[in-house]
Amino acid sequence: MKKLINFISASLLAISFYSHADYVCVSCSGKCGSRTLITSFQKIDVKAGHCHKLSEDFCQHLQNISKNEPILLIDATRDIISRRISSFFHNLSYHVPMHPQELELCYQKNPLATVNYLITQFNNYIVDLEQYYGSESWQFLDYDYLHDQSFDFEKKYQLMQKGNIYFVNLRLDDIGQWEEIIKSLPIPIDLSKFKLYTTNRGIDKGDFHKSLYLDFLRLVRIKREDFNDIVNGNIEHLKHFYTEKEIEAFKEKWKPYLI
Repeated sequence: MKKLINFISASLLAISFYSHADYVCVSCSGKCGSRTLITSFQKIDVKAGHCHKLSEDFCQHLQNISKNEPILLIDATRDIISRRISSFFHNLSYHVPMHPQELELCYQKNPLATVNYLITQFNNYIVDLEQYYGSESWQFLDYDYLHDQSFDFEKKYQLMQKGNIYFVNLRLDDIGQWEEIIKSLPIPIDLSKFKLYTTNRGIDKGDFHKSLYLDFLRLVRIKREDFNDIVNGNIEHLKHFYTEKEIEAFKEKWKPYLI
């Protein structure tokens, strides 16, 4: 199902780019601020498309249209545990064999038991939850974001230009600064009027979802070995986008939740 959704998203994005000259392609993995970015670009009438993963064929198309127009490809990375939690909740019906109304009824009758059940389900999936980075598909444009360029910890972004294509990496941790960061990007696309419109947050999705989500965040516990496996499996990415001090702060943040 996820592969089908990614294919449909890529197809719709391709139709958008074939229809007119688009300037921004938000190439983020899920739950990393992509909807906020798309909405924000559209609010200032900057043509933008979105796809979690770009296909090789579509990247070839981007190269073709970049001969005439500058293109911005933008991705954002996120705390690798928070993203898993957000992804789990976003795909709750996939991970929990229960109708949403039935789940809500269970939560109303026994909130603690319901949350503990979700935590058990989450821990069953946590290591295997899909973890990818939108920037990985930029390899089809001959750009290895982990090795060809470094992240600028002062400016809070990574920028690489290849021809008429501009690659930008952000961190969701810095979302409060995204507005100023994007306005200041030294690229030939006018983003001076960019304003951030935060959307699609789990905490905003109705009283039931919000309460369930907040209770989950408060009570969740993660096996230490699973946490270590996730960190070790993403260590190259972590070291690229975070300082040693920030990585230690990330580990300290989740230490109280480890068992």
